[in-house]
Amino acid sequence: MSLESIIVVNDATGCETSVTQQVEVSGYQCFIVRLPVESNAIGPFSVYTGSTEETPLYVGVTRNELIDGVTVCFGIPPSASPSPTPTATPTPTPSITPTITPTPGVSPSVTPTSTVTPTPTPSSSSGPVYSAYIFPEPQDSTSQANLGSYLFTNGSVSYWGYSNSGTYPAGPDYANDLSIYVQYPDWSGSVGNFISNVVSLNGEIRQSSGAGTDTYGCPQAQYTFGSVRITTSQVNPNIQYVYSVWIPLAGVGGTLTNMTLDSGYGAPCSSDISNGGVPDSINASINVTVPLGCVIPAGTYRVLWMTELLNLPAIANLPLGSSIFIKGESKT
Repeated sequence: MSLESIIVVNDATGCETSVTQQVEVSGYQCFIVRLPVESNAIGPFSVYTGSTEETPLYVGVTRNELIDGVTVCFGIPPSASPSPTPTATPTPTPSITPTITPTPGVSPSVTPTSTVTPTPTPSSSSGPVYSAYIFPEPQDSTSQANLGSYLFTNGSVSYWGYSNSGTYPAGPDYANDLSIYVQYPDWSGSVGNFISNVVSLNGEIRQSSGAGTDTYGCPQAQYTFGSVRITTSQVNPNIQYVYSVWIPLAGVGGTLTNMTLDSGYGAPCSSDISNGGVPDSINASINVTVPLGCVIPAGTYRVLWMTELLNLPAIANLPLGSSIFIKGESKT
């Protein structure tokens, strides 16, 4: 058990403030840091661990990005095991909710005002909070070589990375190969073009019946996930990525045939990439086990692969110039 510090600094000119939260860490542990929606802080923000004398973990974080939450991890991720022991009970990542209020003309101050909340309070209904997660697989040669080597060494039979395999995973080895894929240590981020911890690229799954809206104000139906924003700082804008969507089966009522997806560039609710796009229907019906110790909560998942989310952006549109938004539209 160790005591670590997370510091959020508002870098806006004339209103520099900072918030420090100390957390007790046991082994490898991640925390989600969020800005309360009611705060009037504009940003941009920097996030540090330890002290502001050290290199920041994040720089240039926008207000919306901090409202969505950024992930801070301590310790060394556990080694992946090719023979996982599954569990069906998702375990939400603890969150820190700092209160940041800009005060023009004052020097940065350290004010511990937040607490660690191991069980997040859902925004749309009572009960557990479930989220879908976006995995951005970088398509540069170094990333593909490292990912492919890991998958081959740890027992993946038919999938070693999109560019290496020439397609997304499929066939009789699908569940086995993806159970190994999710254990790749670099999904925790900060390694080459595996930039972001995948747990931070999440959209909460609506549990309430009827129509509602997500945190961006976009329409959201029951058992679909809210908009996930992927910024140009969360991926390398100079290369292409293949995106897959991981959905905990327990979060969608325990059944899923498929889920159509909206995705687009630049603004929430955009759909210029896909408007009700239909993922591969065979893969969407196959259970994939995520074991303990991975970057996302353990449990049974369905993984969505869709043509429109492969190799984004198009080579002609590199570098990526704006955020990508992905959300669920309707569950079947």
